Amino acid sequence: ASRRPRTSTGPCGAGATGGLLKRKFPGTRVIGIERNARAAALARAHLDEVVCADLADVRLDEHLGGRPVGALLLLDVLEHLADPWRALVAMRAWLAPTSRVIASVPNVRNLRTLEHIASGHFDYEARGVLDVTHLRFFTRSTLRRMLEETGYEVVAIEALPHPAPGDRSVERGAT
Repeated sequence: ASRRPRTSTGPCGAGATGGLLKRKFPGTRVIGIERNARAAALARAHLDEVVCADLADVRLDEHLGGRPVGALLLLDVLEHLADPWRALVAMRAWLAPTSRVIASVPNVRNLRTLEHIASGHFDYEARGVLDVTHLRFFTRSTLRRMLEETGYEVVAIEALPHPAPGDRSVERGAT
């Protein structure tokens, strides 16, 4: 049986993940949403379409042509939104009952962060769990609760191993 091309969308950065999806699953249409104009310009080289807008405010209906999104990728995005609950509710309009959402967030309940907080430190960093651009912090249970409160069925939550300090090849997604 031939596989019908699907549409995948989500915040895209410079488009590396979406480009990988297109190579791995030929015929998949990938629409990226990116609020940073420089990153959006880079992503256009890899994706079918890039909407330069804030995820919380984007109107994607006109870009979907009445078709639902098969997969919505929210990879390290929700923690950057002032109101991820509102965004998650709005994005449900893009989905069909068979659509899948894959989300990732840094887990604030990790031992390194808890150790720092317990010793009286809550210092923002350039990257990682306490990234200076993070507006929201989640644990496994608060992520599940937010998704369920906004109408999503949580099928699985899995921990992704954190790369060892200094292992830049893993952090950049190199294999």
